[in-house]
Amino acid sequence: MAAERPGALPPGAAPPARGELARMRGAYAAFMRAHVRRILEYRASFFIGGVAVLTRHVVGVLTLWVLFTLVREIGGWSAYQVVYLYGFLALVQALHHFFFLNTFRLEYVVQDGTMDLYLVRPLPALFQLMFYYMDDDAIGDLVPALLLVAVASARLGVAYTPSTIAMLVMGVAGGVLIFFGIHLALASWSFWFVKSRALIQLFSEVRRFSEYPLTIFTPALQLFLTLIVPLAFAAYYPAARILNIGTLSFMAWLSLPVGFLCVAAGYLAWRLGLSRYQSTGS
Repeated sequence: MAAERPGALPPGAAPPARGELARMRGAYAAFMRAHVRRILEYRASFFIGGVAVLTRHVVGVLTLWVLFTLVREIGGWSAYQVVYLYGFLALVQALHHFFFLNTFRLEYVVQDGTMDLYLVRPLPALFQLMFYYMDDDAIGDLVPALLLVAVASARLGVAYTPSTIAMLVMGVAGGVLIFFGIHLALASWSFWFVKSRALIQLFSEVRRFSEYPLTIFTPALQLFLTLIVPLAFAAYYPAARILNIGTLSFMAWLSLPVGFLCVAAGYLAWRLGLSRYQSTGS
């Protein structure tokens, strides 16, 4: 029998990295099963939450309808082009809420000492924070988002060629990462100041600028939404590229790289905050 190399893994054993990924996949599947059981157990809550979010979008679309009874276009965008932009942003928001909104709970996790449990379990603390709970209300975002994008696409005659589909996928993915990175960075303030919810709520209000064409704002605000808080890459630039609007639509291809930069910044804030975390002792 040939001698085993020093440090060789036993036959059939997976490398540590593969073993870690397998454990995370198993944990994610377990979280999802528990989440589905929770929905089935509290169906009324699931239904009411979805209807509440859906109602918010109905109000948003009615607001646009009232606006376009007064004007023919805003910022060079027609009614259905703005509806497409609104639906695109709602799609980004729905996916972000479903997978990553749980980061806003970091404030409470730090306050009540639950972070201690996250740190001693054999899974990354950030993984547990993100996926321990899923926001099922996001379905109330997803349904109207898909409907608005589909209706606006039909009315505008958008042809979904391979390049258009690639742009849609990259734009949505970039938008989700941008939202996640910014939320994570803001939530990480909890490690220093305990409370971070007010910052996240402030960002939620700023996000509403993304529901309208960037061109209606002042140049200073356009630069702010492009370079400082890059929400323009989350919906405006991808939607403008798909609809062939504006001279800066090429910026849409930067949505995914900007999303990765936001996640890197958010993760850096998380690591810096985690390094100074002190247990509550409870």
